[in-house]
Amino acid sequence: MQQMMLLDYLICNQDRHFGNFGAIRDAVTLEWVGFAPIFDSGTSLWFDQYASKIKALADAPAKPFAATQQAQLALAKDGLQTLNLSALNGCKDEVLAIFEQAHFGEPDRANILADALAARCEFLQKEVLISK
Repeated sequence: MQQMMLLDYLICNQDRHFGNFGAIRDAVTLEWVGFAPIFDSGTSLWFDQYASKIKALADAPAKPFAATQQAQLALAKDGLQTLNLSALNGCKDEVLAIFEQAHFGEPDRANILADALAARCEFLQKEVLISK
């Protein structure tokens, strides 16, 4: 759950409600298998903002455990210690390569989104250093 909330922070997902995450159980034994892969993240990546208005580290609405991204991130801070956040180093180039293939209606949206994601990754990495 914490990893899901951290991902939602990174991608600024504003609609992670109780109907779009779940668990997997064995259909025969009904034993717990694990969490379902992340799905339904359509209201993320500043979907409703013009690129020129995106502020990477600004707080944004969140669901279902807190009303804002920052408040929800505070609930997931323990999860920061268990992740290898150094794996996010250089993510901007990878993200940009993917986004440049998209046909956004704004010419610089791919760069702005890649910058915003990189800024959120750096913020999380600093949070880990502060909490150690």
